[in-house]
Amino acid sequence: MSVPYGAPQPHPQQPGMPGQPGKPLDLAFILSLVAAGLALVSFFCGFATDARSSVGISPYLLGGGVLAGLSVLPKAPKLLWAAAPLAVVPALQMLQGLIASSAVTGLYVVVFIASLLQAGATVVALLADIEIIKLQPKPQYGPPGGWNPASGGFPQPYGQQPGGYPQQGYPQQPQQTQQFGQPGTPPGGFQQS
Repeated sequence: MSVPYGAPQPHPQQPGMPGQPGKPLDLAFILSLVAAGLALVSFFCGFATDARSSVGISPYLLGGGVLAGLSVLPKAPKLLWAAAPLAVVPALQMLQGLIASSAVTGLYVVVFIASLLQAGATVVALLADIEIIKLQPKPQYGPPGGWNPASGGFPQPYGQQPGGYPQQGYPQQPQQTQQFGQPGTPPGGFQQS
């Protein structure tokens, strides 16, 4: 059977066409990698001379990042439930230290921001893993009254149904038609000025 109007047929190995839902994005996987990367940033900030005296990178922060990173491995158990508290508690301790301290170094602020982002990424990854947060792609549809080659439909004026009747709620504008041969109208429908 041929497709009407010469519409392209989908290739068998094409992942998806517009209007069809694609594979949902794995939010837990991506955010677990982000949390592990942010723990790595905090770890490397701990090697600076400023960090040894004022920051004091929490081993719990690093442990939360390691557990979040391990949860993306194919046959590893999902350990986001353990990684979330290990990331949130040090972030809250650093917030308390930021408020109580009078002399805050720039590196402390960098590690604090990284720890807050790590805690947020770990918690959202946990919520996505237990399906409290769901991310589904929306199907893409064309404009109203558009041409659909699958149904053989033609574009309809906006506000009209295919039968020619106006939709409810939209007032129909009177259509003015000008016939050829009326006085002052040359052939082609243009008026001379």
